[in-house]
Amino acid sequence: MINNNLENNIGIVKFSLIGFGNAARRLAELLIEKEQEIAQKYQTRFICTAIATAKHGIIISDKEINLTLALAKVKSNQSLTTLDGVIPLSDSFQAISKSSADIMIETSILSLENGEPALSHVKQALLARQDVVTANKGPLAFAASELLKLAKAQDRHLYYESTMMDGTPVFNLVRHTLPLTKIHRIKGIVNSTTNFILSEMEEGRDFASALTKAQNVGIAEADASLDVDGWDAAVKACVLANCLMNGELKPKDVNRLGIANISMDEISIAQKAGKKIRLVMDIINNNGKISASVLPTEIDKSDVFYTIDAFSNVLTLETDLMGTLTIIEKDPTLTQTAYGLFSDLLSIVSARKGK
Repeated sequence: MINNNLENNIGIVKFSLIGFGNAARRLAELLIEKEQEIAQKYQTRFICTAIATAKHGIIISDKEINLTLALAKVKSNQSLTTLDGVIPLSDSFQAISKSSADIMIETSILSLENGEPALSHVKQALLARQDVVTANKGPLAFAASELLKLAKAQDRHLYYESTMMDGTPVFNLVRHTLPLTKIHRIKGIVNSTTNFILSEMEEGRDFASALTKAQNVGIAEADASLDVDGWDAAVKACVLANCLMNGELKPKDVNRLGIANISMDEISIAQKAGKKIRLVMDIINNNGKISASVLPTEIDKSDVFYTIDAFSNVLTLETDLMGTLTIIEKDPTLTQTAYGLFSDLLSIVSARKGK
């Protein structure tokens, strides 16, 4: 609870959670854990007025949804509609329109076909003059230019730090510390599942066994095609190209090849040559013409990418004014993804107070 001495100076910021999976639930925990610090530093109290889930119901509240109780309901596999004082709804779009939220937080499941329904969630929230925080790559991979223009026209913020490297500050780094810098090229290893599988293959497991182990430890889905076929990295390439290079790429525009057909012989040959094979994303801005690829690539020991194994990721930005910058994320947890959402929320609060 907030200290009584702070209560009179606290501003209320309402938010909706469109999607309540692992990242959103960890965000809810962070908001509970950091409530006092948020009040002290930002003179703000966040209150949840809507939650939309695929499995546990869709609800709004005229007052406030108790996040502690909501987390407990989901953990025990009960419907959120059984919470006291909430109003059940039939779809997520009603939750956005009826939530009276200042900020919509979008963490629904990624669609490779067209970015929906997340794309329409973001549009609806912006048109309702709500700020938007999203961890969903789909809207920015399919319509970044349109959405960023809409946010500007509506005088709202659209932040998306958790779409890349689990919330590692990539976009905020560029936004706040690299003004007027042009990015010519972005390279990275940005998919932990393929890293893990290839690392296991280097230890002697074949692809099928390595994939099964990745699924057993929980980093790969039962249908792991999104990762192993390179789609996840391709979508991330589009987000980076569209948001940092003013591109208009869509996932189908990315030259893409996954790792499913890499043999143990190829792994062994690379190892004997002192190299590793990794799935590398490469985006090039050639005088405004932007192209992207996601391809299995041999990496030499002299390359910093050689050190990236298992759960880690790396991103390199080649710029005109700051040379080459490399960001390495070492063994992230769910907290990093949630923190990207959390930091975006606080950034919006700071920006609004600074007006």
